[in-house]
Amino acid sequence: MRLTIWRAFLLAMTLLLAGAIPALAQSSEEGWLLANEDDSVLIGIQRDISVGPGDVAEGVVIVDGDALIEGPVEGLFGVDADIVVRGTGASVERVFTIGGSLSVDGGATVGDVTYVDTDVSGVSETAVKRT
Repeated sequence: MRLTIWRAFLLAMTLLLAGAIPALAQSSEEGWLLANEDDSVLIGIQRDISVGPGDVAEGVVIVDGDALIEGPVEGLFGVDADIVVRGTGASVERVFTIGGSLSVDGGATVGDVTYVDTDVSGVSETAVKRT
C-alpha cells in the first residue's frame, strides 16, 4: 500500500511541476510561490495559496502552508498543509493530502479524496479513500 502512495505522490508532483516549468518564481522570506503564465498551476512552498471565487486552477500544490480554495480546481496536492475548500463556487475534482488538515464547507464540493495522517472534515464518505 505504501508503494502505491509513493507512486501517486511522485506522479502528482511530476505532472504539476511539468506544468509549472515555464513558471515565474517569486522568492521571499515567507517561502516560494510558483505559477505558470496563466496561473492555472500554483505551487506554494512554505507560503499560502488562494484560488478566489472567480479563479480557475488546473492544479494546486501546497507544502507547509495554507490553501483557501473558493473556485474550481482539477487537482490539489498538499503536504503538511491546512486546506479549506469553501463556497458554492468551490469544487475540487481530486485531492491528495499528507498531514495537515482538509476542511470542506459552505456548499463546496470535492470528488475523490485520498489522505494520509490528515484531519478531514465536511467530506462525504463516498469521496474518501483512506490509505
